[in-house]
Amino acid sequence: MKYDDLFNGNKEEDQNEECRVDCRGCRSHCYYFMAQCKKALGDEAGYRAELENSLKGWIHAGEMDYWRVKALRELGRDAECAPLIAELREAIKELETPQPEVINAYAKFAGDNSAMERAAKAREKADFLRVLLHELAAQKEL
Repeated sequence: MKYDDLFNGNKEEDQNEECRVDCRGCRSHCYYFMAQCKKALGDEAGYRAELENSLKGWIHAGEMDYWRVKALRELGRDAECAPLIAELREAIKELETPQPEVINAYAKFAGDNSAMERAAKAREKADFLRVLLHELAAQKEL
């Protein structure tokens, strides 16, 4: 698959990717890694363009914030990172908030069916986001 096919081939799929909640971080980290490839090849203009691309599009609080902070830092735009880091912290807090015991129709037929399973999944996501947050803090200290 060529680069153009991956990122520009199917516009309808591209729009769907931006709307799906489960696609958190997919677009941002794809462009971020393409930027790293272009940097390794010595293509500075392409590197910066891909970092800018990783900042575009719909955002859902969570992993996507992490990739955007990394891109902003590499672009030297540290001042723009604070709101994304705050949003990442808020996503962790939201996941740690106890959820009601009520099972909605989607969860009953297609998702985690018990309150215990939903709570465990939320804890797992919160732990994952917490690791990303700690990594951002460690990178800033370097």
